[in-house]
Amino acid sequence: MSNELRCIFSCYYIMSVKCDKVESILRSRFATKQVVSLLFWIYLIGAIGFSLSFTRAIFSHLSWCTLLVTFVLICISERRNLKSKDVVFFFILGYLFSFVIELVGVQTGVLFGSYQYGYGLGLKLADTPLLIGVNWLMLTMGSASISNLLFANANKTIHILVGASLMVFYDVLMEQVASFMEMWSWKDDLIPIQNYVMWFGASLVMHGLYRYFKIHQETRISVYVFVFQYLFFLIVKIRYQL
Repeated sequence: MSNELRCIFSCYYIMSVKCDKVESILRSRFATKQVVSLLFWIYLIGAIGFSLSFTRAIFSHLSWCTLLVTFVLICISERRNLKSKDVVFFFILGYLFSFVIELVGVQTGVLFGSYQYGYGLGLKLADTPLLIGVNWLMLTMGSASISNLLFANANKTIHILVGASLMVFYDVLMEQVASFMEMWSWKDDLIPIQNYVMWFGASLVMHGLYRYFKIHQETRISVYVFVFQYLFFLIVKIRYQL
């Protein structure tokens, strides 16, 4: 069994079999501040690892594991906020939607443009990383929670537009470092405008699902994840002048 599968099965085991125990530990020994601190150090160490030429290749192979661990921490630490059938439906539909559009995008090039995934995001199905849908879910939760914090009294439409805009803002930076980090690469190294148009459209759908299922509570950890990931990409970009 590959290391990627071992890590995935281990995380699944923690969430499904030991979830109550882990949640208890997180809430008793690792309050929100400690979880945020842990995430901060994970991304800081990652930024340092990518900034050093002799460790960059190693950390490129660890990106998928960082993504998975981050998602597990969000789900466990925010379990009370996410514990409902609506959230489960959002996770399932959001994951399937985002994974399918990425799969179609990779196979046809008609959605985002012509691109291909590298090894940075781990195990693939039909040349599409299985974790790409997880990333879309985290970005949606993070940007939706930021919108809730910034515009507490806004209506659903405003939140959907703000959340989708934040995700495109995030993607503009991420695209500049993605190839360098072995996540994905574009044909002729050119990022087409249609990528950002499609990102906005797909983000509207994701945020539409989020609001449809009335997931209005702020998942605080996902806000920090959104910010930490953005700063992480920014550090890599500045370090290598990308």
